Amino acid sequence: MSDFMDIKEVTTRKDHRCMWCGEPIPKGARASRTFGKWQGEVQYRHMHPECEAAYDKLLREDHYIADDGFSPHMFKRGTSEEK
Repeated sequence: MSDFMDIKEVTTRKDHRCMWCGEPIPKGARASRTFGKWQGEVQYRHMHPECEAAYDKLLREDHYIADDGFSPHMFKRGTSEEK
């Protein structure tokens, strides 16, 4: 369960890996950056904008994801289809 969450659209200052699909997010790319506390741990995550949209859509459809989270790199880029 999330204690708090701050989501921003950013231009990355270094390379990252998308938490949703696992594909690279290169330096200088647009990404969604989330900072928050999940199950007592402070965490950062970066996602492609289309992966963040897929995550938001899935949250509205499946409350299991909101309560229990998801495994990193579990979905195909920009979709809620599992790999």
